[in-house]
Amino acid sequence: MKERPIIFNTENVRAILEGRKTQTRRVITPQNSEVGEGKVDWSKFCWNGSQIYKDTCRHGHTEEHKAPLPFVDNSEPNWQYLHVPWNWERDMQIFRIYPRWELGDKLWVKETFCRACELKDKIQDVCYKEDLDREGHNCLTLKWTASIFMPQWASRITLDITGVRAERLQDITVDNIIREGVTVNAINPEADIKYRGALFDNFIKLWDSLNARRGYSWDFNPWVWALEFNAMGIRLK
Repeated sequence: MKERPIIFNTENVRAILEGRKTQTRRVITPQNSEVGEGKVDWSKFCWNGSQIYKDTCRHGHTEEHKAPLPFVDNSEPNWQYLHVPWNWERDMQIFRIYPRWELGDKLWVKETFCRACELKDKIQDVCYKEDLDREGHNCLTLKWTASIFMPQWASRITLDITGVRAERLQDITVDNIIREGVTVNAINPEADIKYRGALFDNFIKLWDSLNARRGYSWDFNPWVWALEFNAMGIRLK
């Protein structure tokens, strides 16, 4: 079991605190993954099946072998990994990509915060932007520190990983969007088709606001690690 940091914006922090969010999706990258064969050049992975290996025999006949699309290993349903072609056009290899997270790992949440906040009636070691957005408490300092710089001692939320899946972003279901903490107003959610469409619309807007600038928009449909978790510890103010 390892303890690892994970960043959430204020909207997602609120969903965790309210018990609505038990999943998160993170684009598969070298920073959150490990390759079974060790350190490799990630630019040589073929994610779209576009590479072709040309096998020419001594008689001059050439056979073309198109790279397969990445596929998921389902031998452990709650902890999946990927098989992805690597340097296919030259070596025709397939490597395994594993998530860095293991079942039972603890994630301490990083969020936007303020150090040594001066309130009207006291000094507080730390306050959180999500609380201000939700409660409007009277912080006189308002010198916010970006979530990426939060030290572990200031974190108030700890998550316990219960599942890791590999999937394409657009494979997400309505049920999983709800577990992502996304909500909409509807009179009869079970029978309301517009409700389901609104859920997808809200999730896409949230996803693109966080990832589109990095080149991983909804339309790009990247491969992601889908993390499932329980909030095992929330430190109250």
